[in-house]
Amino acid sequence: MNPKDYPVEIRPLAAEDGGGWLATFHDLPGCMGDGETPEAAVADGYEAAQAWLSVAAECGDPIPMPCTRGESDRLTEHVMNTTDIPIETSSGNVYEDLGMADAAEMLVKAKLASKIADIIKRKNLTQQQAADLLAMPQPKVSMMLRGQFRGISESKMLDCLAHLGRDIDIVVKPERRRTKADKAITAGRVNVVFA
Repeated sequence: MNPKDYPVEIRPLAAEDGGGWLATFHDLPGCMGDGETPEAAVADGYEAAQAWLSVAAECGDPIPMPCTRGESDRLTEHVMNTTDIPIETSSGNVYEDLGMADAAEMLVKAKLASKIADIIKRKNLTQQQAADLLAMPQPKVSMMLRGQFRGISESKMLDCLAHLGRDIDIVVKPERRRTKADKAITAGRVNVVFA
């Protein structure tokens, strides 16, 4: 399947998200690309779509059919005319923006899964080689690499990074200072930082 058969949706990214443009594919869940210009985002998106389709084919996963050309033309025409699209500033967490209850946890998992995928790609590992190395079934590795990481704990993802040769340091910081008026204990936050 040719990635250019799939309609691409383009939207600007907020400055807090690095600026530029984001290209997503409604028919290919989790597939996206970005760039400084809409054209660069589309080019990066098509590269990501090619990788998405290759992984799906390699794993024997079903490959969705693109929406018909007429639908694609209408979608592209609508998306490219951004003057009629309300733009909302992101909170910095897409899961929070979508109203998910476990948004902070999902963002941490997304960052971990992205780093795992990056290392697997740089080491030129097949999914089966990665699965053997990570002590996970290959279908679960495939799901994680495609952003479907529900059911995979943060602890397991940290183990995966260690299996891939990364050192993991967990740092627990002191409680943030509160004002005298603020008697309630506020929840801390979990952040992932890659050195």
